[in-house]
Amino acid sequence: MQLLGTELTKRGITIENRPSPNNDIVLITAWHIAPSRFNTPGRVKEVMMRKRASILGRVLPESVWLRKSSKRAKFVHRVDGVAAIYRDEGGRADREQFGINPLCDHTVFQSGYSRECFSNFGVTPKDYSVVINGVDPSCFYPAKRDHDTSKLRIAASSWSTNHRKGFAELAKISKNPGVELHFYGQWANDIDPANVINHGLANREELGDAYRTMDAFAHASLFESCSNSLMEALASGLPTLYVDSGSNKQLVGEHGVELTEDPSASIEELRDNYHTLRSGLVDDVDSYSITHAADNYERVFRELADK
Repeated sequence: MQLLGTELTKRGITIENRPSPNNDIVLITAWHIAPSRFNTPGRVKEVMMRKRASILGRVLPESVWLRKSSKRAKFVHRVDGVAAIYRDEGGRADREQFGINPLCDHTVFQSGYSRECFSNFGVTPKDYSVVINGVDPSCFYPAKRDHDTSKLRIAASSWSTNHRKGFAELAKISKNPGVELHFYGQWANDIDPANVINHGLANREELGDAYRTMDAFAHASLFESCSNSLMEALASGLPTLYVDSGSNKQLVGEHGVELTEDPSASIEELRDNYHTLRSGLVDDVDSYSITHAADNYERVFRELADK
C-alpha cells in the first residue's frame, strides 16, 4: 500500500491517510486500518455518513450509521486472503472483512484464487476487479549477466515461520546435487534445514541485490492469495519452482516449473528449459511491478469517481 500510494502520488493523485470530505475514493484494506488495528463495518458506515472516522465508529452500534449521505466518496475494498483457509481459523479477521465488503462499491481481489476463496464463503461482490500486487522495480529487477546452470543457485524467502511456507519442501530441494538453496528470512526452528544456506533477514534492497546473484527461485508456500515473496522473485527475473497451491500457478504462469513429489525431476526440467523460461520472464517483468498494479487501481478509481 505504501508503494501504491507513492506511485499514485507521482501521477498527481492526492493521497490522504484519514478519510475527509474532500475524498472521491476511500480505499479500505482487508480488515485492518493499521498493523494489529482492526477496522469494523461500523467505522465504515460512519465514514459513509460523516465523511470522517472517529472513536465513535468503534463504540457506537452499527445501526447508528445506517443512513448514508446523499453524496459520498466511493468505497473500494481491497480484500486479503480468507484467514480461515490459510491459517485454519478466520476469527475476527474474517468477521470484519466479510462484514465490511457488502458496504463497499467495488472489490479488488489480489488473484483469481482469492476471488474463488471468498465465493466459497458466500462473499460474491457484483462489482470487482482482480489486481495482483506490485513490487518496487527500483529494488527488484533482472540481472544483466549470463547464467551457468551446471550449478543452480536457487533463492527462497519467508518472513513467517508458519510450516505452510514450505520449509520441509525447501530442505528437500537443497539435498539435490548441483543445487545451492539460499534462504532469506526466518527459518522454522523445528524443521531440519538440510543443506539450506540461511542468510537470515534482509531488507528489500538487500534482497533485490541477492536475487540478482541467483539463477532461480523456489516457492513452496500453501494457500496464498498473492505472495509478495514470489512477486519479488519473478520481478527479479528468477524462473521459479513452485507448489501448485493458492495463486502460485496463476502468478508464475509460463515462467517456471511445478514441483512434484520428486524435486529432482522438476529441477532437471528447470535446468533443461532454463534459458527459454528466463528469456520469457525477463520480457514480462513489468507485469509484476507496482507501476502495472497502479495502472489498474487508477482505472478503477477514475471509473468509480465518474459515476
